[in-house]
Amino acid sequence: MLLGGSSLLAGRQIARDADFVRQAFLPAMAISAVAISAYVLYQYFGLHIHRTTGLTSYTNRMGTLLMFSAILGVGYFFSLTGRGRWLALPYGLFVVLAMSTTLSRAAWLGALAGVAILTLRWRRKGLVFLLVALLAGGGLFASQPAWRARFLTTFNVERNMDRLEMWDASVRIFADHPLLGIGPTRFPEVAPAYIERDNWRRHATPHNFVLTVGVEMGLAGLLVLAWLGIRTARAIGVLWRLGDAFSWGLAAALLALLVNDLFGQGFFTSQVGAVLWLTLGLVDGWQSRGPDEDVQDNVQPAPAT
Repeated sequence: MLLGGSSLLAGRQIARDADFVRQAFLPAMAISAVAISAYVLYQYFGLHIHRTTGLTSYTNRMGTLLMFSAILGVGYFFSLTGRGRWLALPYGLFVVLAMSTTLSRAAWLGALAGVAILTLRWRRKGLVFLLVALLAGGGLFASQPAWRARFLTTFNVERNMDRLEMWDASVRIFADHPLLGIGPTRFPEVAPAYIERDNWRRHATPHNFVLTVGVEMGLAGLLVLAWLGIRTARAIGVLWRLGDAFSWGLAAALLALLVNDLFGQGFFTSQVGAVLWLTLGLVDGWQSRGPDEDVQDNVQPAPAT
């Protein structure tokens, strides 16, 4: 609660100062993302680590953080004027390449969702970016059989039985404890009684943030989550109507995080959870600054009535 709450407040306060966001916060994030991406690529190609972890000691968390940094960074670079916006393509491809070495399928799906959202919003630039990304991704998957095999397991029921069993167990646990759930962190303790396999490997959460809230906090938690979701949807709607590319990138990065956590458990870890709450604060602060403070990009004024 301390980590999430302080991250939320920090993000909201940071977003109040547009100059600080554009001149310090985002450049620092981009530089750090490039640096950690270089280290991750060294782990994979230099140290021959099968699934890279960066500095987080966990593959999926590293993949999630790089996915988020790639999408938000692309939005930032596209919001620049002049030649600076052309950095969006090499930056995005470099960070996504590093993300791919984690072999995190949740991060891959989140990245696809983020790119699709930006493509819908930016049309020409987005389509070019999507085409280049697909060509580069196709080449990488062709040259890396392990990546291709890992991606194909996304659609293989037998290779995803652990996750499917956890989701099924979560629904049945919720049915038995609908009001307040079983309590925080108790899923690994309770789930084995709802899973028939003896050799089931215990997980901290069901790898779906909605099911996790339902299992641990019941209807009470789901109502709070729904309230937060409605507020977030409204804020994203405001960002979507703003003209600057960074607003669109921020919305796409947040939605990519949410898609990622429909299949993961980053929401409940310190590394990813802090970033998620920080982003929620950024979204709330950025959309509430007022239209006179927004830096518009390629937006025509409304006709006089």
